[in-house]
Amino acid sequence: MPVTGYQRIVPFSLGGKRDQEPANPTCGSLVVSEWPPEIDRNLQSDGSRTQAMPLLQFDTTLSLSPAEKTELAEFVTACYTEEMATTAGHVAISIREREDCDLHLGRAVDGPLVFLDAEIRQGRPFERKRAFALGTMTYLCETFDVPEPNAKVVFTEHPGESMMGVDRVGGEWNEE
Repeated sequence: MPVTGYQRIVPFSLGGKRDQEPANPTCGSLVVSEWPPEIDRNLQSDGSRTQAMPLLQFDTTLSLSPAEKTELAEFVTACYTEEMATTAGHVAISIREREDCDLHLGRAVDGPLVFLDAEIRQGRPFERKRAFALGTMTYLCETFDVPEPNAKVVFTEHPGESMMGVDRVGGEWNEE
């Protein structure tokens, strides 16, 4: 698949650092695409702009049917787009069912556990993140009888350029 933009070779290895010689030279190198600042990486041919992709990963002891997983994904996508002021086309969601012994939470009470690891682009204010977290946890608790102490959301924020699809590299978030 062709790569657009400018390219450079970056040595890499586990334990090495970017732009330094690899700790283990046999690990290889990586072609990194870079765009000059005058190129809008998110501009599409129809004039629309893509956004950086959030990755919303659920780990749960719930046993959900395919329909329930779809309903959860649809709700979370709608909640995310509303509370985070973005569009739905780039929201990625994974739902992983786990055994009871796989998930632990010190404050948990009897009942299912649900953890959400929300990998998002940095820059959103606390109020937006809190509204999304509360909306998601309320839905889970009310819809699937998850006790409130058993629902947890953790946000991990990344620079926009760390969030990529085949056809785009994310930009920085702004409220405009």
